[in-house]
Amino acid sequence: MNENEVLTVIQKAIGPEAGTIDMNSSMDSVEGWDSLTHLNILVALDTHFDGKVADIREMAQAASVKSIIQILRGRSLIS
Repeated sequence: MNENEVLTVIQKAIGPEAGTIDMNSSMDSVEGWDSLTHLNILVALDTHFDGKVADIREMAQAASVKSIIQILRGRSLIS
């Protein structure tokens, strides 16, 4: 999996009403990215990564696409 695939998963979890999600998107910049939406993102990523995201505690605090990507890369889940 790569960054673009993660962006696609996040975009689908947030929904089209949020506009286009990119590497600079965050809870502060995306309308509709609230705590419930963040949970949807985590569930979508966990499903996509076959349950490997649920054990990563830092993901709950990751409030931006960049931080999510960094965590996933740090765990060798993306290249």
